[in-house]
Amino acid sequence: CAVCQRDVGFGGPGSVALTACGQPLATCQSATLFLSGAPPGAPFILSVGTGLNPLPFAGGQLVTFPPVLEFFALTNPSGAFKAKVPGGLQVPPLYLQARVRDFSLPQDVAISNAVLLQSLP
Repeated sequence: CAVCQRDVGFGGPGSVALTACGQPLATCQSATLFLSGAPPGAPFILSVGTGLNPLPFAGGQLVTFPPVLEFFALTNPSGAFKAKVPGGLQVPPLYLQARVRDFSLPQDVAISNAVLLQSLP
């Protein structure tokens, strides 16, 4: 039975969606972070923050500001990206959100919803 981490909303413009589903994030368990709805081969930034701080950005809401960590990557030919999220980490709750280069949008940036990751002991 898959458990999804909480979708806290925000985001837009664009149709990019971020999920983190799998096992509860306890020791020796993991979930899959999945970004979908992006253009094929698009560069993106996955921002990680410890607080929820909604700010207007490129026609949407950026909530992971200031970020404590950012990852840069490219979507696959289907416009998606997957990564494992390990459980059991001794970290505070983390908010994740992606910004994707999308030239079909007025400001060339799609913003995903934000997801709250809560690690368990």
